Amino acid sequence: MQKKTNFFLKIILFAFLLGGITFYFWNKLNKTLTVAAEESPDKNIQQILPRVPEPLSHVSNKPNGSQSIITTNVDSDGQFKFKSALKNAHKNQRSPSAQFRPSAASLNESPYLDSARWKIWKNVKAISAEALTGDEVIVGEVNHLFLIQHPPAQVTNLAQFDRDEPVVVYDGRLRKAGLISGVIKIETSNRAMLESDLGKLQAKVFDAFDNIETYFVSSQNNRFNLEELFKFLKSRPYVKSAELEIIGTTYEKN
Repeated sequence: MQKKTNFFLKIILFAFLLGGITFYFWNKLNKTLTVAAEESPDKNIQQILPRVPEPLSHVSNKPNGSQSIITTNVDSDGQFKFKSALKNAHKNQRSPSAQFRPSAASLNESPYLDSARWKIWKNVKAISAEALTGDEVIVGEVNHLFLIQHPPAQVTNLAQFDRDEPVVVYDGRLRKAGLISGVIKIETSNRAMLESDLGKLQAKVFDAFDNIETYFVSSQNNRFNLEELFKFLKSRPYVKSAELEIIGTTYEKN
């Protein structure tokens, strides 16, 4: 009899404990549902849906399907949204599939460049981000300068070189743009003779690597005749090789 009594007591105790646990969780769930019902439905939707930014720039394709350009737009207050537009321009320049490809007619060979690689890109100018007005068509970026389409009057001959307006070039094989920096890379075993000649031309060695007999030289003037300086140095008997240094060059292993 005692065993039966203990068994029933255990059943009653277990039922009481189970009921308490059930009541606790049911009460907690009911409070959660009540709070959720009181919140604004619009607020919940806004938390789920992504924010859609205003269009700040766009990419348009030419009819031939080979060119992509980036233009900036103006917002309702007349303020140009440069940051997003320039970010998109930078992204496009890094993407080979979206890279702007100039037509053959817009590229000029130069006797001072390796014609198998680089050609002068006509009607394109390099400017800083600060110089942008918002009306430009951006076709690329090199060394933090933005390449924009420019009227044909843009000077592209090296006889009137200006460091503030570097000449834009294009490598058709690698499909990338570069800038003629105004610096000439010279290989010679006679640095003394090189510096003597440079002194007569208002030019100097800006960087030297004596261990490999390589020197980077340029005029001390902001505007100068890069063609004449290059031709003179290339003709000197002590100069093994001379080439125009191009910003954006990709050096390849042999």
